[in-house]
Formats: sequence, C-alpha cells, structure tokens
Amino acid sequence: MTQQTIQTNSEQSEKITETHNRLQKLEVKGAVDDTEIKQIKESLERIESKIDRLIEQREQSPN
Repeated sequence: MTQQTIQTNSEQSEKITETHNRLQKLEVKGAVDDTEIKQIKESLERIESKIDRLIEQREQSPN
C-alpha cells in the first residue's frame, strides 16, 4: 500500500467511527424520548382517572 492509501484508509476509518458514535448517540436520545413520552402518557392517564373519579364523586354528592 502506498502512504496515500494508508492515509485515506485511516481517514475513512475515523469518519466511520465518528458516524457510528453519532448514530449511537441518536439511538440513545431516541430511547430517552420514547421513555419520556411513555411516562407522560402514563401521567396523563392517571390524571384523567383522577378527574373521572372527582366528577363521579361530585355527581353522587348532594348539592
């Protein structure tokens, strides 16, 4: 191999590694986003249940 080929291979390897690291970071970020979305949905469901219970209690109690 010529020195230029070795240098080119080295640069390409670095770029591949850099791209791989970026992809991993994006995958982790995506996982965090999915987890956050799931937690928000669960919180909203709990809030909705509490509101429904409060409405039922209010409807059942005499005014």
